[in-house]
Amino acid sequence: SIWQSLSFWRAMSLGSSVLAAACVAALVYVGMRPTSQLPPRAPLLATLTGTQTKQPNFVAAIGADGQSLTIVPASLLTADKRSMELWLIPEGGKPASLGLIAAGQPVRLNVPPELLKHVGSGATLAVSLEPPGGSPTGQPTGEVIAHGNLTRL
Repeated sequence: SIWQSLSFWRAMSLGSSVLAAACVAALVYVGMRPTSQLPPRAPLLATLTGTQTKQPNFVAAIGADGQSLTIVPASLLTADKRSMELWLIPEGGKPASLGLIAAGQPVRLNVPPELLKHVGSGATLAVSLEPPGGSPTGQPTGEVIAHGNLTRL
């Protein structure tokens, strides 16, 4: 019977995760629409997939203003004493920290002014596990648990 098939339930689980990530991305997009009369830029989205599971772990969106970034966990992550740090990796460049993020809740960050020129299609967002308080070196030192490319809607 299909209800007792392990492959059916695995496919259903993966499909549900992808659907949940798409719903979260849509909600983030709707919540980040600009209210000014300036012509909006198309927001940038990234689905950060796990490096081992290939399932979505985070959904990130950079608003039409190009400065605010919201990252939302798309799946439950195990409790870990290490800090999760979000990195912006420009195309062909070195990772730059965007700050620490929480596993169980959406986080809204402002992109530092010196990194704004690197925010665009082709850039990558990544999440690494760092010592409590973040990377001591300014570069990723721990395991990268998720990554994804920014793309325009």
